[in-house]
Parts: sequence; C-alpha cells; structure tokens
Amino acid sequence: LGAGIIGASVADALAVRGADVTVFDMRSPGRGASQASAGMLAPYAETHSDPRLLELCTRSLDLYDNVIARLTDDTGRPVEYARTGTLEVALEAAEAEPLLAAKRRLDAAGVAAEWMDASTLRAFEPAVAAAAVGGLFTRSHGYVAVDTFMRALVHRAMFAGATFQSPVEAASVEQRSDFVEV
Repeated sequence: LGAGIIGASVADALAVRGADVTVFDMRSPGRGASQASAGMLAPYAETHSDPRLLELCTRSLDLYDNVIARLTDDTGRPVEYARTGTLEVALEAAEAEPLLAAKRRLDAAGVAAEWMDASTLRAFEPAVAAAAVGGLFTRSHGYVAVDTFMRALVHRAMFAGATFQSPVEAASVEQRSDFVEV
C-alpha cells in the first residue's frame, strides 16, 4: 500500500526476487509524502534532536550516489540528482544560536559545514533577505527530483514484474498464512 519512494522501492526489491507484487495507491506513484518532501536530502538540517534518526538518515544519504547510478544504468532513464549542499539562514541572532550549535556538532562529526556571517552569506547568495545575520552551509546535502526518480523506479519495478494500481483506496488488509489480502 502506497506507491511513494519507499513503497516503489520495496516493490522493486521484491519483484526482482521473484515475488508477485501489486502496489495500490490512492493517488499516482510519488504523489503523496514523496512529493511533499520536495526531494530534500538533508539529514543534518532535518534531524537535529534525534541521534538515532540522524544516523539512519545519514546512512541513507551515503547510499544515494550508488542507488541513483544503478537506477539510471538499469533503466536508461535520467534521474535529476545533485549534491549541491543546503543553506540554512538565520534572520536574527536567536535563530543563529541553534545553527552555530549544529555547526559545532557537524565539526565534531567530521561533516563539512561552513558558518557564514552576514557579509559572506550575501556574497554566497545575493538573494538572501537583507535581515539575515548568518547561515550554515552543509556541503554533503543534496536533492533528488522526485518525479524523475519515481518514473525510473516504477519503470524498473514494473520491468521486474510488479504492477501498480491507482487510484485505489484500501478498505481492509487481512494477513493470511502466506500472503496478504487487500
């Protein structure tokens, strides 16, 4: 149930292993939470307070280069993906403190990040708000275009035998001895 990045990835992995897979989604593939993510790959910006989630997300980020390369090789479909970094901007001194604390954590972990004061920030990104007092640039972050990623992923899963049905809403899910009935 669910044809987002996770559901389509699971379908792909199962279908490649010979499982009979049908994916149901109330929208079309990638149109739910995957689309809402805007393709951000930024664990150091999104998981400041939970070290276990941060570990999971950084391990995932470390896999992306190979996942994208393999997916494009397997399907011949381009996936827009880049490690362009992220810039978190502080518009006032109170917003700078958590970013400076994050910079210290990143430094301790050996993650490339740069604190930019207001003038350096404006030189780096001229469109930044005039009120900005500084910003944290994290180099390892990136993005994946959800639409191109989903097209390639669904294509590979379907080539392996998975089927996708939408729009479909699941009314019940019943586990049987050796399968699940939806």
